[in-house]
Amino acid sequence: MKRFFFIAWFVILSHSHADVATDPWPKKLQDYTSGQGPVTISGFKIEITRSADQEAGGSGGSMYDFTIENTRTGAKRKFTDQSVGVAILELYQGWPQFEIWSRAGGGSWCRSLERFNGRDYEYVRTDEFTDFDFNAKDKTRTTTMPHGEDLLYYVETRLPEK
Repeated sequence: MKRFFFIAWFVILSHSHADVATDPWPKKLQDYTSGQGPVTISGFKIEITRSADQEAGGSGGSMYDFTIENTRTGAKRKFTDQSVGVAILELYQGWPQFEIWSRAGGGSWCRSLERFNGRDYEYVRTDEFTDFDFNAKDKTRTTTMPHGEDLLYYVETRLPEK
């Protein structure tokens, strides 16, 4: 019986991990402008501030502290990340998701999906894009960064190692 539950658990986890790579990108609720102050959206107060600790920052962008508070329950989650652009996305498991952009150098950009896992926020997917259509693996898949106008071309999707 234990073996059955282990196999079922493994199949469920494997299936859910694979879906995030092929699922459409979550719906954007709002772009977040650096320095705009807290916003309240979908029952959450969200504040993103420039971190006092910029040691890990670099060409990929500055470090930012994210604070997400459920306005109904008072529950808070915090994390720090490097970013050049952020968008607040539709809720997942009752908490907002985030589209976090960073530079990778040489015309490369990373768009990462960060979502609440029931305990903390974590990366679940990173899509790589390029400024140059000749480096694209699929020229029909394009996007722009939050508050951006330049067209970026899809290169690949990576999932974090578990």
